[in-house]
Amino acid sequence: MIKEEDLIGLSEPWTRLHRRVTDAPGAVVDLGCATWDWSQRFFGTKSVVGADPFETDPKVAGVDFFQGVVSVVRGHVQISREGTGSSTRGTTNVVEVPAITLSDLLEHHRVAEIAALKINTEGSEYELLINLPEHLIYKIDQIAVSFHDFIGIGSAKTVEAVLGYLRNWYDVVMIDGRWSWYLCVRRG
Repeated sequence: MIKEEDLIGLSEPWTRLHRRVTDAPGAVVDLGCATWDWSQRFFGTKSVVGADPFETDPKVAGVDFFQGVVSVVRGHVQISREGTGSSTRGTTNVVEVPAITLSDLLEHHRVAEIAALKINTEGSEYELLINLPEHLIYKIDQIAVSFHDFIGIGSAKTVEAVLGYLRNWYDVVMIDGRWSWYLCVRRG
């Protein structure tokens, strides 16, 4: 069970994680790392790997970057370039960007364990999480995810299906209802 007093973060509720993130082994992986506002607090204290099609490499020691999307497919995907609303479901300002799987990202950046995985991918979070293989689940201590049902990508039913799958291994709590952010903390 996740207790409120065990959550730490920045000024925004969507940044909260369980306090054990500071001592948990492994990297912080930030999918949808636009502006690095979520993961920047770990620069210099943990290894950080970010992925985003439109962000740039911060060129900070201990921070690795993939300019593209992490998906359930490899190759290239079409994505709309709409600032913070960019999505693989968009139909305007579409560009093609590289796509790799989460396993590929972790292997390429030599990540054996993940202290925290943040996913803010404007709609592809559903496919990423529902297809998360069990061997990766055991490597991920915490998952912070923003579902995008509030903008019409997915539905409350879809969110509950994904969270139901994750509840097999994680305790789950909503950390910011404005943007449908959830925190999943692995049990055991």
